[in-house]
Amino acid sequence: MRYIPPQKIICNKEWKTEICVSLTLPDPKEKYGKFVDRYKDVNIHIRDSLNENYINVPMIIKKADQATGEIIFTTTMKAIPCNTGIEYVEYYIDFIFDHNYQRTKIYKIPVSKK
Repeated sequence: MRYIPPQKIICNKEWKTEICVSLTLPDPKEKYGKFVDRYKDVNIHIRDSLNENYINVPMIIKKADQATGEIIFTTTMKAIPCNTGIEYVEYYIDFIFDHNYQRTKIYKIPVSKK
């Protein structure tokens, strides 16, 4: 899994987050189904500095490359108004891979006016 979180979030601008997962593809003679179907329920769980509870936002497939076994999941988040007093956004990404739950660490990203 490859993931590089944004260094900061600029208020009043939409922002994206992406995660790239890769897997060793099975022997083409074997029947494993579509490799993208091995990942289920890819979600970002996010909250800002003014909220206690996380909200769940589904991520979608941006790109899937059968040759390399890489899948990029993405989501676009709404802009954070500058006048809200939000100092940071905190989130983690989780998913099911081959029936096993997996989760990233929690990322804390500052919100800035520039």
